Amino acid sequence: MKRIILIAIALTVIYSDNGYARDKGGGPEIIDELFKDPTSPVGGNPNGDVTIVEFFDYQCGYCKVVFPRIEKLLIDDSNLRFVFKEMPILGPNSVFAARAALAARKQGEKQYVAFHKVMMASRGSLNKASVLRFATDAGLDVERLKGDMEDDNINEMIRRNLKLADALSINGTPAFVIGDTIVRGAVDLLKLKILVERARNTGFRNQLLKTGWKRELRTVLRIATIEKLAKTAAATDGFIKFLQDYPKHHHQ
Repeated sequence: MKRIILIAIALTVIYSDNGYARDKGGGPEIIDELFKDPTSPVGGNPNGDVTIVEFFDYQCGYCKVVFPRIEKLLIDDSNLRFVFKEMPILGPNSVFAARAALAARKQGEKQYVAFHKVMMASRGSLNKASVLRFATDAGLDVERLKGDMEDDNINEMIRRNLKLADALSINGTPAFVIGDTIVRGAVDLLKLKILVERARNTGFRNQLLKTGWKRELRTVLRIATIEKLAKTAAATDGFIKFLQDYPKHHHQ
């Protein structure tokens, strides 16, 4: 029984799929900038046990493709914290949209999220007039928004996001950071869920390494067939549910 449990934990540690970049590294300053920057808007559950960071551009077609998957992920998992990183790289209208979004946050975190949803649901190219029209649709005070957009701190936030993206070798949108994994592109919902559960179980695995199970866990991680098992088993929602429920019932 102990061996079965260890194998299940090992699956969450080693699973990775082709096309995913796991870029570990970065000092405490980068980690704080990613996950703890108080100037970055936050959605989902602010006290969630796993944080997802997204770098995005409001004119990015792939960002809009992945947006409904993110929405579904946050609905399915109420213990996720979501950090928004504006990364306007597709021209002046993208910069204007990002400035408007960050200014919208001055009217409240919910107002920022409402504006974000309207922007991500939009189609076609953006311009200043359409951005302000979407702000009206989101229920924002547009006159106040225009004034808040002139705040130099907003340009500084965008500059810092771009610098952070560069430090992480993120040069396109969308890009996500989940745990110690950077995912680039319009990733599908199932793979997002797998990465969330791997991040969630990392703390549990690290706790095991401090106990008497350390040697056995490392032995399991060396089993050559585990990676194949992981790629097969992780393709089912039942396996994901097992990973979600396991720490709740067995983490002593």
